[in-house]
Amino acid sequence: MEFNEIKHLFNEWNIPTETINEFIENGVTVELLPKLTADNYKELCPHLATRIKIQEKVTELITAHAPTESVTTKTSDDVIIGLDDIDISISQLIPITVSDNKSFKDFDLHTLLQTTPGGNSILKFYKTNGHLNTTKRNQLTDIIIKHIYTNIVNSKITYEDYNFLAAKIITLFPKEAIGTYFAHPIKKRDSLNGRSIVARGKLVDKVRNLYKYGDRKRAVNSGSENIPPSKTQRLDLNALHSQDVLWLKHNSEPWNEVLEKWKNTFHIRRECKFDNIHDFFSEWNILCDIRSDSLISTDFDLLYPNKGNNLYLNWGIFFDELLKLKPTQDVAITELIQDLANISDDAKLPTQIEILARLIPPRGRLSKKVKFSTQEAIESIFILAKSAGDIDAVISKQKEKAYANKISKQPYIILQGTLHSCASPVLIIDDVRYQFRNIQKAFDILFKAYHVLDARYPRAGDYLYLIIQRCVYKIHTKYDNVVSYISDILTVGQ
Repeated sequence: MEFNEIKHLFNEWNIPTETINEFIENGVTVELLPKLTADNYKELCPHLATRIKIQEKVTELITAHAPTESVTTKTSDDVIIGLDDIDISISQLIPITVSDNKSFKDFDLHTLLQTTPGGNSILKFYKTNGHLNTTKRNQLTDIIIKHIYTNIVNSKITYEDYNFLAAKIITLFPKEAIGTYFAHPIKKRDSLNGRSIVARGKLVDKVRNLYKYGDRKRAVNSGSENIPPSKTQRLDLNALHSQDVLWLKHNSEPWNEVLEKWKNTFHIRRECKFDNIHDFFSEWNILCDIRSDSLISTDFDLLYPNKGNNLYLNWGIFFDELLKLKPTQDVAITELIQDLANISDDAKLPTQIEILARLIPPRGRLSKKVKFSTQEAIESIFILAKSAGDIDAVISKQKEKAYANKISKQPYIILQGTLHSCASPVLIIDDVRYQFRNIQKAFDILFKAYHVLDARYPRAGDYLYLIIQRCVYKIHTKYDNVVSYISDILTVGQ
């Protein structure tokens, strides 16, 4: 058990396995690290770069638990638990400090995460995995610093404040290393490698970035010297609408009030980053309401003003131009085009999507040996079920397929019947089913959901989505991956 701590710590530092084993085989525990000499380190780790890295990390760990002067004032005589003072685990190495800043006294990290967009996903990730990954650590730091500069301080925070915040993090997430979030600066005379080291850690880096990218002159004049004006404005909005976020977590009526508060919190959703759609839905659980397709449309309209009706305005024009640009002698495609005359207007869209996919088959690959098929491209949008009773089986099959291919299962539409004679569209997003009467409406919400949720298009049909995005919705983004075989199509309607 005692060696699990050093193994965990070295893994956090990305130390090679063979080096970790060398330390363990020689009986080195976390408590012994500060007592090793330079010769000891050289013997245990002959590789120079790795040895320097370990020594620097150990130095940071030591100084993270030693009293020091703050940025602006000298700290009081706080009680510090040192690495070699007592035999305890690395997760317990938290300085017992009280910040000089009285406004920090009531800071409750757990409550903050429970009431902030993205916070619950951090708590759930740690509970499930027993640790945080880089993405969650960055999100955690972002939430803390935004809260501090919005609600607690408007001037420089001290090293003691950083130490206090880092201790709060380690208390809530015991497996985290305190040095990840804050390490005191090291003077040259105290450094193992003879070089001075500035204060480091994710908390410090976040605040430095606020300085670096801010308008310093305006910040000083406004009295908020740590926050760029643009950030200040955004954080003020976050504070203003934080109650709306809480209300949406626990209420779904009256619906007109849901819509109002949803609009108010749009900017908060745009600032939050989620690993996947499931986390997004967990945080904004109002999306599980069967009426929430209107919420997706609302966010899309705010994200892309005046683009919301483009499917209905431009699809017919685009499809006619497509047939002119891509004349075909293929008998199967020709028959599909002729069949359109016998299909109701609403049911034409799936057949038209099939024609588009057959005129421009996919060239992407799942792997070096496996290419995506035309059918897989179509099924990235529409999947068929014989009847309503088969929908559960279809959903299970899609989950199993995604798991087998090691890919996320993105949103899609289930149609009952065939592509040429279908009804009762059901849009599947995460574990939520949205029932529609109109196929075009279902597809419109499907497309908009990818943008509102910041989700990637499914790999098998990403080029189809991009064609529709550019030619029908008239949207260009910096993430567009324009492959050569669709470049001529993208000129349609431009």
